Amino acid sequence: MPLAIEIDQQYAFDPAITNKFTQNTFPGWLGFEIVELGPERAVGRMEVSERHLHNVDYMHAGAWTAFADSIAGWGAARLLPIGWNFTTAEMKMNIFHTAKPGDELVALAVPLHVGRRTHVWEVRIARDDVQVGNFLCTQVLLEPKDGGAPKKSTSDVPPEAVGLEGPERTPEAAPLDHPQGPFATHLGIEAIEIGKDRAIGRMLIDERHLHSGKFMHGGVWATLGDTVAGWATRENLRVGQVFSSSDLKVNVIGAGRPGMLLEAEATPLHVGRRTQVWMVVIKSGDKVVAQFSNTQMILDGK
Repeated sequence: MPLAIEIDQQYAFDPAITNKFTQNTFPGWLGFEIVELGPERAVGRMEVSERHLHNVDYMHAGAWTAFADSIAGWGAARLLPIGWNFTTAEMKMNIFHTAKPGDELVALAVPLHVGRRTHVWEVRIARDDVQVGNFLCTQVLLEPKDGGAPKKSTSDVPPEAVGLEGPERTPEAAPLDHPQGPFATHLGIEAIEIGKDRAIGRMLIDERHLHSGKFMHGGVWATLGDTVAGWATRENLRVGQVFSSSDLKVNVIGAGRPGMLLEAEATPLHVGRRTQVWMVVIKSGDKVVAQFSNTQMILDGK
């Protein structure tokens, strides 16, 4: 589908501001820039590089999601009342084409609903003026306590607003030596168990996973789920087959904070000849903090 995006000069945004605001955060490492930020839409761009890849030569689904969620987040922040904040509660990503190093992606984020308690945003992603992805998310607005104070960060999320983490679990099993590509490797995702009917991974949240509010970025939740589901998907392929995530959805139930150990368990909802559907439950200790599901398209390798 054609998707030509021209910058409205009235709301053109200096990309250097993005870099300054996101430095030393996961969005900063991701490398996106905001180029337009107005009351009715936000536009961002990024260049795909080696860091964004799966263990093959195309972009990880988690990177697609992180890019879209970041642009929607800037758009939502632009419309918040002073002193208020927000957190992504639900997101869904559809990917229509692959992206490889050197590709430039442009994202157009528009609000479908701007309410007193929630925002709903749609993000359309284009490459060479062709739409290659579509993203939907729900942002929950958080009211400041005792009148609040002017915002210091557009993404600062108090943990009490979205649920406290569960007790920490001491790692027992040694991680498997399993290839997973530079994007997931950067995030420190470890494989614990991989089989046709189940896969388990874990990740200790640290500084590399955070947005500017010092909580875990929505794109990292998506990457953890997609990576673990991908391990199990691969176990069910026939010789010569490959796969690609075409659809994914994340529900974030609790905030992710540095020091939390996350364990993700993937189980199949459907394993067919042309598609596989997986559900991933992500826990901190005994408490469920997120749920992920995706559809994998099974392709015959060239």
